[in-house]
Amino acid sequence: MAMNKIVHTLRELVGEANTRKILDARGGQEVYIPIPDNLTPDHWLVETLGRELAMTVCGRFQKERLSLPMGHAAGTRNALHRKVVDMSLEGRSVNLIVEATGLHARTIRRLRTRYLG
Repeated sequence: MAMNKIVHTLRELVGEANTRKILDARGGQEVYIPIPDNLTPDHWLVETLGRELAMTVCGRFQKERLSLPMGHAAGTRNALHRKVVDMSLEGRSVNLIVEATGLHARTIRRLRTRYLG
């Protein structure tokens, strides 16, 4: 299944915020989704979403191996770039922007150069 299709389906199943939680937890990885009966309380999906939503994901993707996109690559890149620019214009330090965005300091400096000169 194509990555954008996976993200779209997850958004429909569990919403934008929970899709973000999934991608933050396992973005960039290939994950196996068990059948709902095999879902254990310590499974990463249960720990990330709670049992009910994890069961929903398992019901849709059971026995599939999903290649999840990186968290930042799942439709938030432009928003992150805007946040870096906005925080830079507010005079925030690179370290504060790193904490707020999860991007590397080198990336913050590169984006500042690209957008702010």
